[in-house]
Amino acid sequence: MKIDLKSTYKTFSGFVGRSFAQINRSRRARAFFLLAAFLPGLVVILLFIVAPVHTAKTHLCKSEEPRPPKAAETAVDSSAQNSAQPFIQRIDSLRGEKSYYQALLETARRDTFSLSLNLRDSLFCLYIKGVPVRQCRIAGFQHSRLFDCIRSHRLLYKTNSTPFSLQRDFATIRKIPIKVIHAPKDTIEAERMAQKIKLEKPDVYCRLYFSANLIIDISQTTSPSLAGTLKRLVYQLRCSFYALTERIKALAHLRTPAHPLWIKIRLSEEDAKATYRALHGDIRLALLI
Repeated sequence: MKIDLKSTYKTFSGFVGRSFAQINRSRRARAFFLLAAFLPGLVVILLFIVAPVHTAKTHLCKSEEPRPPKAAETAVDSSAQNSAQPFIQRIDSLRGEKSYYQALLETARRDTFSLSLNLRDSLFCLYIKGVPVRQCRIAGFQHSRLFDCIRSHRLLYKTNSTPFSLQRDFATIRKIPIKVIHAPKDTIEAERMAQKIKLEKPDVYCRLYFSANLIIDISQTTSPSLAGTLKRLVYQLRCSFYALTERIKALAHLRTPAHPLWIKIRLSEEDAKATYRALHGDIRLALLI
């Protein structure tokens, strides 16, 4: 049975043309068409963007520390407030460092590897039982604006006093590299098979999912190769699919999807590769912003 594509195209185009002509003639049909076209996108924006941000801000406002009454606020001179501002900022900075070192002490009691992310000194360190085994210099970083909101509500110190727990990770490289080498039968065959071991130079991109909706993106400082670009595309698709499934699971359980706290850092290839391949077992993270 042969299908006449030309007649099929004419029939379809004629149907579409008649439908649009009818929509243009009727205001009610035009309104229903626009509603059907924009409603799915509006629902997605409300459920996946507006609702998580609103829920996070509402939680922050409920957890905010009690403030003094307005009468006491008006009694304080504005000049005194300006002069005390540097001391308040210094106290907040010290409270953040205290929470960071409390988390480090807690990770030092564990037998597995642990991480520390110090954005003030631009250091990403790998520890084992409290002893630093690798210190990585951060070439650049970005973080979510929600951290500023948490800091303004004095909740960052409470959150950072306990280490974050690694729950899932994605990367463009294998965590445990496997190389198969066939053993030679004798020394003559071994000499024939002798070859130099090539250094591995992969393109490293990884994403670490921690508790409290903390996400850390690690990327290399150099530009990726062609093969690395393709691997990075697949890696980004996997991360996007995982985020979508988590949001759908939250909606299925009648929960508002959580708004993530993300931090993006750039490391050298060797630092990123060594750090990612050391993440085995129950990994904890201490954070200082």
